[in-house]
Amino acid sequence: MAGVFESSSNGGKGVAGFTTSASGATIAVYGVSQSSGGNAVFGAATAASGTTSGGHFESASTAGTGVYGYASATTGTTYGVYGTVQSTSGYAGYFQGDARSPVI
Repeated sequence: MAGVFESSSNGGKGVAGFTTSASGATIAVYGVSQSSGGNAVFGAATAASGTTSGGHFESASTAGTGVYGYASATTGTTYGVYGTVQSTSGYAGYFQGDARSPVI
């Protein structure tokens, strides 16, 4: 494994990436997997309690997207966004928006 960093701090970050350009298509952290079963980016919150998240994505832009999913295969059953839960009271997908936002 290359590029390993570990932090035991209660505010530590395993990997951090920053771009400071005010314009352009910049990427702070980028991952690629060529494996047929791989994940380019993977996050796991392993605490058994608390409000945790395997990944958090946010956009502050007035035209931004917090999470964007794209399945580029032109055949097969594909999903832009897919969710699954184990809890009987959980939600595989939960979407919230203002009154004008469509939920499909």
